[in-house]
Order: sequence, then C-alpha cells, then structure tokens
Amino acid sequence: MKFYRTLFAALVLVFSVAISHAHPWKPDHYVIIDTDGGIDDMRAITLMLASPEVRVLAITASSGVLPAKEAYFKVRELLLEYHHEGILTGVNEDLKSDFVCEAASNFHWGTAEVLEDKKPEDAAVVIAKILNSSEEGVEFVSLGSLNTIASFLSTHALLSKKVTSIYWSINLDDISQSLNYKLDKKAYKYISTSTNILTSVHCRNENFTWDNFTQEQFLFPSETYKANFYRSIEVKADFSKSCFDENIVLMLHDENREFFTRHEQDGEINFEFNAEVSNEQLALKFRTILNGETINRNQVFKTIPSDTTYYQHDVQEFVERAYSNYGKEEWQAAVLANEMHRHLGAVATIGVKMGIRAREYFGAGIDEMYVVSYAGLNPPVSCMNDGLQVSTGATVGHGLIEVDTSSAIKPEAVFNYRGRQLKISLKEEYRKKLFSELKELNTIYGLNSDIYWELVRNVALKYWATWSRYEIFELNELP
Repeated sequence: MKFYRTLFAALVLVFSVAISHAHPWKPDHYVIIDTDGGIDDMRAITLMLASPEVRVLAITASSGVLPAKEAYFKVRELLLEYHHEGILTGVNEDLKSDFVCEAASNFHWGTAEVLEDKKPEDAAVVIAKILNSSEEGVEFVSLGSLNTIASFLSTHALLSKKVTSIYWSINLDDISQSLNYKLDKKAYKYISTSTNILTSVHCRNENFTWDNFTQEQFLFPSETYKANFYRSIEVKADFSKSCFDENIVLMLHDENREFFTRHEQDGEINFEFNAEVSNEQLALKFRTILNGETINRNQVFKTIPSDTTYYQHDVQEFVERAYSNYGKEEWQAAVLANEMHRHLGAVATIGVKMGIRAREYFGAGIDEMYVVSYAGLNPPVSCMNDGLQVSTGATVGHGLIEVDTSSAIKPEAVFNYRGRQLKISLKEEYRKKLFSELKELNTIYGLNSDIYWELVRNVALKYWATWSRYEIFELNELP
C-alpha cells in the first residue's frame, strides 16, 4: 500500500509539473493599456512590449497629461516605430482635461510619420473586440485616469466578466493629490465600489533615475526599442529621467515580492513600493525586462550564441551584420530553421523573415497564430514552410499550419490572430530575383551537383544578411 501511495504521489508531481510547463512561452499577463501620453507611459509601454511575460493586446488613449487625440497619435507613432502596427489602438475622448504637459507634447514617441487617413476607433469598440476574441482573462493597465475602463465596465456587463484585473498607476502616499485620481474622481469611486478587481500600484520612486545607466547596460531584444527608450531620457525636463509609471511594469514581474509589498483593506488591493530596494537591484530587474530575459524561451539550449566562433566559416562574416540589423528573434529562428532544413536554404530563410514579420505586426508570441501557406508542397517554394513553422511555432505537430494546394503556388501566407487575418507576400521584384537565380543554378549544375548546393548556400547567406523583412514583403490585413 505504501508503494502505491508513493507511486501516486510521484505521478501527481510529474503531471503537475507537466501541466505547469506545458506552454512555457505563454505570457503571465494579457493586457490592454490605457495611456494619457506621458513620457513615462512611453517607457512603460516599451517595457511591456519587450517582456515575454506580457502580451499587449491593445492600447487606448485618454486625456490627462495630453489630450486624448494627441496621446493616440503618439501611440501610433510608437507602434509604427516598433513595427507593431497591427496592435489595435483606440481613443477615448469623453474625458476632458485642461492639463497639458509641454515636454510630453513636444516629445515624439517615434520617428515614423502617422497619416490621419482614417478616424481612430473608439476605445470601447477596441476593448470589446479584444474581449470578444479572448479565451483567457484580460488585465487592464491604467497609466492615467480610470475613466476608460470605468466607462466600459458600466456599459458592457457581459464582457466585463473577462476583465480579471485592473492595475492603476497612482501615488499611494496621497491619492487625493495624484493627477490620475483628480482627472476623474467618479471613475475611481465607481471602480472601487462596484468591482473587486482594482489593484493600485505605487508609481512614485524618487531615488531611481534612468540617467544613472548607460545605453550599453541595456541590450534590448530590439535596437529600435533601445534607441527610442533612450531618446526619452534625453528630454530636457526635470522629470524626464525619473521613474513613475514604469513601476507598474516592475510590479507585474515582481513574483517574489522583492520590490513591492501587498496590502488589502476593505476589498482594495495596494502594492506599495519598497523604499529599501537599492538602485542596483532596480537596474538589474529593469535590464532583465528590457532585454526580454525574464524567462528562457528556449527548450534545450540556454542560449543560441551570437559569438561568431560557434559558426561555420562562411557564416561567421554574416553573424554580426544579420544579428544587429534584424534582431535576436530572426537570427535564432533562422539558425534553427536552417539546421532543421538540413541545408542552408534561401527560401526557408524567407519563411523565417515572413513569420517574424507577422508576429511583430500583431505583437504576437510563439504558437499564437494559425498559418495558411500558399507555398505548396514542392521545392524550392515549399521550403518556405520550414521557415514559417520555426519562426511562428505554428508547426504541423501543433496543428497550427495548413498548406493550401488548391491555389496557385506562391511565396505567400495568411496569418490568423485573434479573429484577424494578415496576408504577407514576397514582393514581385524579390520573387523574380530569388527564383530566377535558383533556376539558373539548377539549369547549369543540376540538383545532384555538389557545386549547385554550395552556390545555393551562398545565395541563402547573401539574402539572409541583406534582405530586410521591412522591405521585401507586402502586408495586407484582410477584412
């Protein structure tokens, strides 16, 4: 009997571990963010976009530090800058505020030009879209007032059940004097008395400043994140280097209660900042979040090296260029795809770049999209399918990829994400260049020639290192 009890306990442990680690790449937080346009908001949003533990589903803008419409266009600037233009955005213009921060108004969240070609969607419409398409609970992060989420919950009773938490950035030393409270006192009263999901997070940290640390100390998963983040620190304003709303992101990653203390009173939950935490501890934690290193997303390797000495001789000269130009995600996916493909293939690498671009567009993680490929089942075009599987996690084994053989064969795929569809095609000029080069090599040397495969390898390396995923594809979101 003792043996069976021991066996049963062991099986329970095995299955509990298996269940808890079934999808180790799944984020802990699926969030909708509401911002009022503060410079610290831009940094907080960048932190959340950089972290593998947070999935940003949408960003809405409301009045506060800036008027809602102005804050909205700063969000659009940011998402275009980061190539996350598929993340849904909306604006809430119901709340009026006379407060305008000149420094925040003058600071551009990105360098890309945002065209006012269509009317922004209402914030409530965007929130409803996300909740309707979400199987998991969604958390709401308020970096300004509570007006947006209070208005939504008061008018969408059924959907409101999918909002599992509201995190609010506020100065807990004196809530009554905090701008986020004074912007809409009624919204706070409604949320605090009508729900039990409000968590107030102390946003004030007077000791930590961003200018204590150099750019080199923060690696980032994206050089664009890094450059944009540090532009914000260079703003000529007294508060620009201070840490405010960024602390709410710190709290989301504070599973061991190292930085915050949790208090609950009369149904309200407060996370108060621990003033005894050193700047060195804070810097290390922020660095980990910014670099996307809060979890290890690899299953076998601790890391896939960027050190050139680990690579074949002809690959070495391309490592640093491809890594710095196109980022860690694309480099690692391309390495794995070409190893799986069993030869260094140009078309497989195109599939990698296409899959990474789709994930980037939506801000999606691994294993979160259903992919329909039109690359067929015959090489060389079908080689694209291997790159798609590795870069998106939409593998045959996961049942998340389909190869359409009823349509014309072409280097194109449709990516399905939360009820939306994005078609990505290799532009005609690049398609002609790639396949004409491969066809010419095949005609001259034949598939059974070692020279052919050596030259194909050279072609693959060239396009891997020089073709940008931002230039070679056409993107069209389908209705």
